[in-house]
Amino acid sequence: VTVVLGSVCNVENKYLFSQADASFGVEPMYPQACQKQQVFIPTFPSPTEVAMLMTSMPCSLFFKRTEQLAFYPLIAQARHYMNNCVRNTFQFWCCCQVTLVVLGLVATLILLPPLYTLGDSIWMVALVIPAMSVGLAFSIMDRIEDDVMSRASWKNQWVLDRQIVMYAFWFYGMKFIPSLVNVVSMAVFNLTWICQNMTNSTCSWVYPINKSGGQGSQCTPSLPAHSVSNWACENAEKLLFVQQFSLFFLVLYCVMISSCFVYRSKYLWEKNPLFNRVWLGTSSGV
Repeated sequence: VTVVLGSVCNVENKYLFSQADASFGVEPMYPQACQKQQVFIPTFPSPTEVAMLMTSMPCSLFFKRTEQLAFYPLIAQARHYMNNCVRNTFQFWCCCQVTLVVLGLVATLILLPPLYTLGDSIWMVALVIPAMSVGLAFSIMDRIEDDVMSRASWKNQWVLDRQIVMYAFWFYGMKFIPSLVNVVSMAVFNLTWICQNMTNSTCSWVYPINKSGGQGSQCTPSLPAHSVSNWACENAEKLLFVQQFSLFFLVLYCVMISSCFVYRSKYLWEKNPLFNRVWLGTSSGV
């Protein structure tokens, strides 16, 4: 990590500020002649102040020599914000999105009807998952842990190797894969039970088979005997029940999993997330 501390009165420093990982712009002490006489007329804003602000645009922080500033608390806040708030929020958001996509893919591969509608997917992607992610970030925004400066920084891993795959599977896959399996299993059980209790039909996998030819309806043509029916029209309400049932448990699992992301460095019995009002309010609202 490259940190640059330089003067904002030198316009050439802006190139160094933009190349560093973290830059701090300082208004320096002026020469002896300038200390006896004002450098610029105190107007707001003065040309010198505008020039310093423009030079300090690539800087993370701009301050004057006369200001009392402690870097250690600032670094602790930055590490807490990036490692705990931003990283946790992005990881949880990404895992929920991948789980939603994999759920639809698994349902297609095992020849199930859609487990959620287009409106349900938009509702999850645009409202539920972002609300839980933002609530997760704000729930720990002002709770800086004492050992934040003693933790090792994250390594920028650009090569996908076996170690990274095993790490992602163990720490993230084992949280979301059981919930994914449960949602699919419950959907298969519900569809099979509904199909077996239909009159004048038998089941093939989770789809009803007509025992005799039907007259059809306004949205489906006449079905010959022993043909596989779909879950549309007359069976749409039953399929909608299964979809809403599956979506409810998917949201419930995501809320339960988000409790593990509130305090990542603590066990649930060491620091109970139920005492976090922001996370509790967001989860209850979802």
